[in-house]
Amino acid sequence: MNDFSLRPTNKPINSQRAIIVRRVRRKISNNTRFRNWYKRFHSFLEFKTSSYKKNISAKFYIKYFLISTLCYLFLTNKFRVKLEFGKQLNSNEMVKMSSTAALPLSKDSIINHAIPGPSLNFEHLFQININDDGSAKAKKRYIKRFHKVARDEMKKFGIPASIKMAQALLESNAGQSNLSLKNNNHFGIKCFSKNCIKGHCSNFHDDHHKDFFRNYKTSWDSWRAHSRFLSSDRYNHLKKHKKDYKLWAYGLKKAGYATDNKYPEKLIQLIEDFKLYVLDI
Repeated sequence: MNDFSLRPTNKPINSQRAIIVRRVRRKISNNTRFRNWYKRFHSFLEFKTSSYKKNISAKFYIKYFLISTLCYLFLTNKFRVKLEFGKQLNSNEMVKMSSTAALPLSKDSIINHAIPGPSLNFEHLFQININDDGSAKAKKRYIKRFHKVARDEMKKFGIPASIKMAQALLESNAGQSNLSLKNNNHFGIKCFSKNCIKGHCSNFHDDHHKDFFRNYKTSWDSWRAHSRFLSSDRYNHLKKHKKDYKLWAYGLKKAGYATDNKYPEKLIQLIEDFKLYVLDI
């Protein structure tokens, strides 16, 4: 008896069909020629499948490496690809492009060539150069720290991110003032309440020795409080200027935000020196 005869069948054992199947299997299993042919065919299939698997796995790993490398470069903004089909440059256009490539980018060109969306690159705003002094380095580090917060607050409250960033840089001295270090108050927001609870505010000398300034648990709380402060009735009308930072700067001074007569000019100079208007895209 061979192993084929021991295999169970779905049909009853005594049926005529089951008996015929068993006889055929027995004859095939006893055929030496058939067994040898089956072994050779099986080994041939194993050899082919193993070679195919090796080729497929090698190609797969190569593609995976290339795709992962491209994804890393795109996510880290190492380079950008812009495809335009059906467009060819003539010699005059190529000369024009090569002659303007060395020129510095203007404000309009920076805004027009910036790519909106979550992949927008602001590294040129806080890239520290060799010639930067200590003040410029501190300001760039501050921009790097809070530029995402400024954009998020702009989307939620409609206040230009350039204005908020310039005010924070000026009021907190790029995060180095005592008010920002001790009170987490980055915008010089004062307290006018007469019934303050403990820890709500503290005394700092500004225009008067009795000036009290708000105390915040975190720096983010200060940024959010400033957004709500500019959304009050006193400053809410400035939102009609949308993203015009110059009108915002002069409007804040006119509404009484600061006592410094050169406050608008200082904000505008910060915005243009560090290209903060790009944050408003």
